[in-house]
Amino acid sequence: MILFTVKFLLFKRMLLILFMLLGTSALVLAQQSTLEKINFSARNETLASVLGRISANKSVNLTYDASDPALEKQVTYSANQKDVITILSEILTQTGREFKNVGNHIVIVRSPINTPANSVLPQKSNVQINKSNPVVLPEILTDTILIRDTLIRFDTIIRIQKEYIYDTIFIKEQPEVDKKSGRRKLSLPRNIFRFEPDRQDGWALNFHFAQMGASLLPESGLNLSPELEKVKKSESFSLRNFGLGAAIQYNKGRLSFLTGLSLNIYNNRFNYSELFETGGFYKKDTLDIFYTIIQSDTNFFYVTDSTYLPLDSREIVYDRNNRISLLEWRGAMHFTLYTLNDFNFYLKGGFSAGMPLWLNGNSIGNGEGYPVLELEKENFSKWLFAWQAGFGVRYQLANFVSIYAEPFYKQYWNEPTPSHPLSRRLQGGGLNIGMIYYF
Repeated sequence: MILFTVKFLLFKRMLLILFMLLGTSALVLAQQSTLEKINFSARNETLASVLGRISANKSVNLTYDASDPALEKQVTYSANQKDVITILSEILTQTGREFKNVGNHIVIVRSPINTPANSVLPQKSNVQINKSNPVVLPEILTDTILIRDTLIRFDTIIRIQKEYIYDTIFIKEQPEVDKKSGRRKLSLPRNIFRFEPDRQDGWALNFHFAQMGASLLPESGLNLSPELEKVKKSESFSLRNFGLGAAIQYNKGRLSFLTGLSLNIYNNRFNYSELFETGGFYKKDTLDIFYTIIQSDTNFFYVTDSTYLPLDSREIVYDRNNRISLLEWRGAMHFTLYTLNDFNFYLKGGFSAGMPLWLNGNSIGNGEGYPVLELEKENFSKWLFAWQAGFGVRYQLANFVSIYAEPFYKQYWNEPTPSHPLSRRLQGGGLNIGMIYYF
């Protein structure tokens, strides 16, 4: 029994020594394989393919992360008579990677920033085995060999995205009905303190100021006498015309309807002269009368004398400003053509009816010599009707306020002074500048 135990222990020690010799020889062969000089080249080849060729041709255990994006990078490299470790180090330098030795594995990791050059495997050991003098191994009491390779990688991706959505909610509450009296109870609307108006469906107030250029133009193509040419030139074109107005406006989608009152004042220069002449001819005077009777006829004879009356002329020159003030009711419609950010471009058309408030100036009557008349309501039309068209741009200045600019053209249908010798119409163009308040 004792002999069997001794033999078993000797056999166990021999197996342990053989296992250690095999491991040492495999490590030496692996180091000799990595230090062997070879030729290697790659042209526009991915790093994954290059590592695969190196691992397949040489006994090199490569370990790397298969999801590393650097494996898809193109590599161009050429080497003559260099060892595998040097080739691998130079190739990984192009992709921002390096390697580390973990046991008999070469692990490829990311290169740290501002670190020394990549580490390399230890060079071939100078220890030579002398076959004549075998190595005497020390006694090993345990026969368990543990090799632990731990590779830990943490990837943390944090993405924080915030999205703010602002919206306006209007809550309309129906007033409660008193069951006893059958009447609705009064209640304030919940949207009275809202922060944003409904510009597409709601009411607004419109205020404007207008600067106009206008004149009383007669019909064209008339063959006028010199006297009428003088009458035509008595009133000229003027830029001293302006208007103020206010209106209530209702918006429905791209359409807007408005109605209101405006005060328009027209000023123009009146320059005309009247010439009054007396004398310049002979005046006859009867001094005495004689008559004779022949049978039944009576013949009369007149004794006359003539006196020359000298020419006397008197000219009255009128040079003043005529002023016409009209209070007008107007109605108009807007149509929005295009919207760009806070700007709206629209077309406008409408009509108006005005009555004279006060008149100050002169006009010309259709009488002999075309006399000058005082401009009064008796010789002025009671109503003036006009149409108007324009194109405008509106800008959103604040939540409840917009401003606009609007070039326009305006023409009245009927004559302001029917007694004038020429048929004329008041017409002209200008610019409206205004503000809209939404509520």
